Amino acid sequence: MIKANELRIGNYVQHEPYPDERWLVDMRLLESIDLELVECVGIPLTTEILVKCGFELFPWGWVSRVANKRNVRITAFHFLFEREGQASLKIKSLHQLQNLYFALTGEELEIKL
Repeated sequence: MIKANELRIGNYVQHEPYPDERWLVDMRLLESIDLELVECVGIPLTTEILVKCGFELFPWGWVSRVANKRNVRITAFHFLFEREGQASLKIKSLHQLQNLYFALTGEELEIKL
């Protein structure tokens, strides 16, 4: 289950009983948080999801092509994300990656789902 304070409008989550059913978080979903988020879980990060988010695989890990253009280097190695010179953070779900990206760049992560 996802806690309400983990979500922002624009995050993607999935409906637990139906893993192929993905929801985009909007005001309606946030307003009905007690009813619907009980069944919402994070979309697990996979190779396919990282590629759709603009990451590219290098021998040392996954690197965000988009963030590099903005002088922010986001790398992932075994889904452990770090920013140079700062502590690492283990990211397991797409909504966590979206939130980290926004915090670092001030922009939404473009996802080609």
